[in-house]
Amino acid sequence: MRPSKALRGAAVAVVAMALAGCNSSSSSNSAGGSSGKPQAGGDLVMARADEATSLLPSVPQDNASIWIIEEIYDTLVVPSPDGKSVTPSLATSWRQSADKLSWTFDLHKDAKFTNGQPVTSADVKFSIQQNQKQDAPFSFIDSIITKIDTPNASTIVFHTQPPWAPLPADMALYANSIVPKDYAGKSAADFAKSPIGSGPFKFANWSRGSSLKIGKNPQYWRTGLPYLDSVTFTVVPDSNTRSMQLAATRFRSTSTPLSRASSHCRSSRTSPSAPLTPARLTILV
Repeated sequence: MRPSKALRGAAVAVVAMALAGCNSSSSSNSAGGSSGKPQAGGDLVMARADEATSLLPSVPQDNASIWIIEEIYDTLVVPSPDGKSVTPSLATSWRQSADKLSWTFDLHKDAKFTNGQPVTSADVKFSIQQNQKQDAPFSFIDSIITKIDTPNASTIVFHTQPPWAPLPADMALYANSIVPKDYAGKSAADFAKSPIGSGPFKFANWSRGSSLKIGKNPQYWRTGLPYLDSVTFTVVPDSNTRSMQLAATRFRSTSTPLSRASSHCRSSRTSPSAPLTPARLTILV
């Protein structure tokens, strides 16, 4: 299961609902205008109870880490909006062999990591192999893969035994996010401190126990995205403190609990149909 794509939509709702109920009426006169269309720019500060445990895709199981991993990295495919299929991401197309024992994926040729190097089949092979290691919590997902071939830089072939129709869906899992081969010359520990991905946001800084910031990736291969300039995840374990700080606009969103946060809203409110402005955007990718 790849939660963050759905969680991004949920986060959008959280931000819109929380701000519609808690922002002052002056918000309706901000940069979004009256079109109701997303506007580029802005910095989102989001408070959460838990801190990320690791930014190595194959390591964590907690949502605090997953949400960030899925903004820094890309997977080969992503779930469709209705959750019934997968759609292209780093892979532009894929097909199963006639004998049903292999899947071939063609890679997007314009995708680059934030260090400038192109995303290649060698990176994909290395990344999947990390999630195949026995100590990886989701290694069972890729255990069906018996061999990985890289006939050229933009083609990756997964051999399976037995035939495995769900393999494209497996590639949408956050644990199968693509990292540079050999962690771009770093140890896994060093890479985790300053990760490199090809996603819409790039790692900025991490103050353990306090906050983690990701910034807009100017090299992102999906033109026009992301909308936000940055997202900062602050750690506020106490739910009452998060609610009060949200009401005081110390940050722009809280992941939980929305119902409690709403009880602290001020009397001057915007309409839920107020224009979507940069301050009210979350990770729209």
